[in-house]
Amino acid sequence: MSTDESLRFDFEQGEELLEELNNGAGITPELLRDMTHEMNLVRRSPEGTLLVGTEGTKTVTIFLAPHSVVQCNGPVLVPTFDALRVASMVSREFIESRAHACDEADDQDAAQNEWNALLDGLFNKTLELAEGMDELNSKFMEHE
Repeated sequence: MSTDESLRFDFEQGEELLEELNNGAGITPELLRDMTHEMNLVRRSPEGTLLVGTEGTKTVTIFLAPHSVVQCNGPVLVPTFDALRVASMVSREFIESRAHACDEADDQDAAQNEWNALLDGLFNKTLELAEGMDELNSKFMEHE
């Protein structure tokens, strides 16, 4: 599954995403289990999570954090102990300002497209950062 075909958890469509993953060719049982677990966590406490998704091999979660923690708009990778899980954080203030601008827009269809593009961009950037870290880790392990 390419980044263009990535799947994102929309709180209203969580069951549909799980069904799509379950019916998807090449989706591992581990990925399905991890996505189910992650979405159940988010359903119980969604306040600090911007999105949950997958590119077909890893679970990707983007959390909201104060700008003082992130130190930029984000995303910034958050370490995980699971090679099949990628986590990042973005500035809550940045997201709130973008959400407010979308809410106030006259053209709600265009605003929704802009919001979706923002989420896609953050998702893709998170994956790029994770791939870069994977490459660095591989090079580091080669030199040991």
